[in-house]
Amino acid sequence: MNDVQLRSFTAAVELGSFNKAAKGQFLSVPSFAQRINSLEAELGYRILERGPSGVRPTDAGLVLYRAAKEALDILDKARKKGDPSRRSNRPSA
Repeated sequence: MNDVQLRSFTAAVELGSFNKAAKGQFLSVPSFAQRINSLEAELGYRILERGPSGVRPTDAGLVLYRAAKEALDILDKARKKGDPSRRSNRPSA
């Protein structure tokens, strides 16, 4: 499991559609679906229910979604903090 897979998964949950989520990540729908399928295979259970009106998280998927959002937020903050272009030029005390 990696952050790219989790970002794809969270986008699918938030947008309710593989098509919209794939488009937002500049991927084809089959490539996007493969990311989700790979994540589900790694986990060993379904995280999204697929239907004619789109996708929605399973109960387990909802738990993963909440944890993924938190983990991705922490990762983004850590990356931003480590980015030298975002550091102050002030010396530390």
